[in-house]
Amino acid sequence: MKPNIPPKFTVKPLPEEKRKKLLVSFEECAELTERELNCPYCDYPIDGVFSDATGHLRVKCQKCKANMVVSLCLLRRKRGYAVYKRYRLASERQKTATE
Repeated sequence: MKPNIPPKFTVKPLPEEKRKKLLVSFEECAELTERELNCPYCDYPIDGVFSDATGHLRVKCQKCKANMVVSLCLLRRKRGYAVYKRYRLASERQKTATE
């Protein structure tokens, strides 16, 4: 998991209460797995969510500028893609071997 990175420039110092809340939030998600949401139009990475995230999220793709609401349960990680990728690579190897 990536560590919390503070902003480069701060207008005012962070209050101690908010700092404690940030530390607790970071410690809670240490055991969770993080996955990446990709844009359904251009497959560009949009956001990172943790395994306990549910519901809907409004996001904007930085590449194709699509503004959309995504359901986190429908855009899960792609299962079985590695099997397809191995099959595709094996078929490409066979084509190059016969040529």
